Amino acid sequence: MSIFKRLDSKSFNESQKFAKAKVSFYGKPFKVEILSKDIVRYNAALISKKLEMTNSKYSTVMKKLVDSCVANGIQKGMKKEDMYIKTISVGRGAYLKRREFKGRGRSGMVTRSFSNVVLEIQEVNSGK
Repeated sequence: MSIFKRLDSKSFNESQKFAKAKVSFYGKPFKVEILSKDIVRYNAALISKKLEMTNSKYSTVMKKLVDSCVANGIQKGMKKEDMYIKTISVGRGAYLKRREFKGRGRSGMVTRSFSNVVLEIQEVNSGK
């Protein structure tokens, strides 16, 4: 049995406390989406430690985002061990157009995209 216990969507209730954090950074949104699907509905404190050990390009940014959201929740009076990640929404932000010069006098366009990530944490009393 793993210490990472994933909650179902029925456990989240709108009457409970929640906290939000958002960030915009350079990275491809579809790759950030792959990482975000693995951490939704898990305990925020445990996911922060898991992201610290993950060898991924975007894991450090996501760890800072989770830590920021946990800090926002603590300021609102939530308990750290009862915080679970409710939703993560990833979207495409601004993008830069760059010209790439190729051989034989040709050129092409390269886009450098940014990702907007919004994380929501909610306090869930899991029957303790």
